[in-house]
Amino acid sequence: MNSKSIGSYCFFLDVIYWLETVAKRQLPAEMAFQLLEPFLEASLSRISLEKNAEGQWQQVRCHKQDTVKQLLGPATETAAHLTKVDSTLVRVCEHEECILWFSVRTKTHKRRWCSIALYGNRYKVAKHRK
Repeated sequence: MNSKSIGSYCFFLDVIYWLETVAKRQLPAEMAFQLLEPFLEASLSRISLEKNAEGQWQQVRCHKQDTVKQLLGPATETAAHLTKVDSTLVRVCEHEECILWFSVRTKTHKRRWCSIALYGNRYKVAKHRK
């Protein structure tokens, strides 16, 4: 590993930390936007049409990934989206092996897992077997 790749790696870890801080709303909104802006400017994406497994055409967003800032484009777009969402509706999946965050959009706001079909079902089956 050369010094340039070590510097890029440290930069990458710093950005991940800041993205998490933005997502948790631990920064004032103005500071969060200033942090995200350079990455959003560097994020180059386009819409592509591809056939899915069923042979139907679908839109797919493709991101350019030549630089670290471009590589982090999708993550910064998500972080920017989370700054608009009510912070009480942004949750960490309750499954012990999952690290994903999700935005709750149910009426009762009681969703606990990022994937009900996967993790919610496992929880219900385990609870039923006890």
